[in-house]
Amino acid sequence: MSYISDHPELRELIANHRETLNKSVRERLHSGAKFDPSDFLLQLDQGIGPVLSEVAKRFPERAGIALIGLCEVVLDLLAAGQLRSSSITATSPLMSSLWNRLMPKLAVPIAIDSKRVAASLSNALIQIAQESPMVAVRWLRNLMEVADELRTVDSALHAGRFLAWTSGLAQYRMSVLGYAATMPAELVQLCLSGSGQATGGSGSVWIERLKKDPWAGGVDSGDARQWKKVGRVGAFRGFGGVLLAPPLVWCDEAGLLASDGQRIWKIHADRFGAIMTRFDGIRVEDRPWKNAKMPSRGKWTSSIPELEKANSIANEGTTLVWTEPTSFHVFIGANIQPIDTIAIAGG
Repeated sequence: MSYISDHPELRELIANHRETLNKSVRERLHSGAKFDPSDFLLQLDQGIGPVLSEVAKRFPERAGIALIGLCEVVLDLLAAGQLRSSSITATSPLMSSLWNRLMPKLAVPIAIDSKRVAASLSNALIQIAQESPMVAVRWLRNLMEVADELRTVDSALHAGRFLAWTSGLAQYRMSVLGYAATMPAELVQLCLSGSGQATGGSGSVWIERLKKDPWAGGVDSGDARQWKKVGRVGAFRGFGGVLLAPPLVWCDEAGLLASDGQRIWKIHADRFGAIMTRFDGIRVEDRPWKNAKMPSRGKWTSSIPELEKANSIANEGTTLVWTEPTSFHVFIGANIQPIDTIAIAGG
């Protein structure tokens, strides 16, 4: 079904800007971009059409400007190989969902600055999917939960960045928390609710707790804590992971680290998720874990019996990681409030 053909007002709008759109296509092709112009027509219909329909319905005076900005972004994505029908990528279904399902909900910020909003969210999706396709799925779902309430360009972009963290990219925790204090309190609360978190009070109060403790809950239940296994990261590369051999872990000034003997990875974990990212600060040949003594399991094994099988353990205050000799995973334990039931999603 053709979306544009079913909406005469969109056909007229595109006809009124045909020369500008044709010029943009010619400029991309003349600059060396390789894509089939028919792919642009397809995206104009199926990708831009649903977004433009919402903008034209609510802000008809901005529809032409929005059309041109959206087309510029789609052409850039085509040039980058992200929307070509002949080259389906891992992000293709997600990119279609972003344009067909999410961006029509963002008609207000798109009417204000279509190119900035569409480009920022499309690029964010590509980067998040490169880190973890599973996180990208959660990010899109969480952003769609709050999209109807985002009324400005800044709110849409702040929410996208905030939700990248709370959807599972734990490596962004401190940077997001650093600017969360400058966000409107209602936007913080909205993002936390979109992440499936009931704060039990002020979102700003929880943000302050999360700065000190990555496992902080929405309700302050005092100082009581207990160790609990909450998840795992890593897997054999042949099964979609990044590791070539069962890893070992250690902790130093750089944080929690793991290595399979070929590369070193940094482990990031908090109540929203866990992920391993490439770490190039140490040479693998130095093998710092070989010189580390196995720490005592005493204070942890009563809560986490699996530690009896561990062949390496590392602790970073509120977070504990360990490995087992026959597993390609790094297991994660958290020092959390007894009332909290955290089960993090690995990325």
